[in-house]
Amino acid sequence: MNITAWRQFKNDDKSIVCRIQVSYKDGRKMKTISNLLSEWKVCGEGFSSRDKESILLYERGFKSDTLWKSFLRKFPYKITEKTPTDKTRIYNAKKVI
Repeated sequence: MNITAWRQFKNDDKSIVCRIQVSYKDGRKMKTISNLLSEWKVCGEGFSSRDKESILLYERGFKSDTLWKSFLRKFPYKITEKTPTDKTRIYNAKKVI
């Protein structure tokens, strides 16, 4: 299971819209993740025929960048953040699902 997150865009009032992409093969693990992301809105879905994985996209707004970073640090599983400059940051690397 791969979980990737990124900041979609920043609004004028400094609030931000963020997305999380979850790629999975096992539906039981996905149920655990979907319960954690119950406050998030599903904004897309797909299937990777090469990897045989289902993909779900979640979207949510945050009031500030600080709250977004706090969410990433508190997330109970490994999550990779893609920054606007195309760098990656890994949070909770030891917590593999």
